[in-house]
This record gives sequence, structure tokens and C-alpha cells, in this order.
Amino acid sequence: MLTVAQAAIICQAADQSLYRWLADAARKGRPLGVKQATWLIGKARLLDYVEKYQGGLPARVKAENLLREYWPKWSEPQELRANVKKRGTWGPVISAPGGKPDFLNGGGDFGL
Repeated sequence: MLTVAQAAIICQAADQSLYRWLADAARKGRPLGVKQATWLIGKARLLDYVEKYQGGLPARVKAENLLREYWPKWSEPQELRANVKKRGTWGPVISAPGGKPDFLNGGGDFGL
């Protein structure tokens, strides 16, 4: 599955074009993806659509080649930013003397 931004990259089209393609494909009874919190686009359906309606076999081959190039980067686990690793998911790190978060030094307000 691809996001709209990823699909736009491999198809060398604007995001808005992809939204039009999504609507067009749905009208034709062959939706390219599903909308959850964001659109998730099926790779095979997108490539079929590109071939049939957006430039033929040359456009499909170009999109497939770009997908092969980008997919390893897109599918690898993402590293958390350094500041997220430091603070965890519950809030900011509030340092006190000794370099520990204030609540570990006995502070009663938990840095709030």
C-alpha cells in the first residue's frame, strides 16, 4: 500500500492529480485504494490505472522503476527522532541537578 504522496512520487504527478485519479477510478468501479485516516493506495491497482488511463505501458514501466527505487527506503523501519528517544512518549524530559529528570530526584511537581 502507498500513501498519496508516495503514489505521486512514483507516478511523477501532483498529489491533487492522485486525488482526481482516486475519484475517477472509484466512479469506474475499480477503486485504487481505501480511505482510513489517510488514503492507502494499492500498488497493483495504481499501476494498472496508470497503464490504462495515464500514459500507457511506458508510464507504467516508469512508475514501476521508481517504485523499485523508492520502496526499500519506504518499507524500512523508521528511526525515532533523537528527542523522542530521550523523552519517551509521555512528555518532555525535565532535567535537574545530576542530569536526571526532576521526578527521579524526588521533585514533587514532575516538571509541570
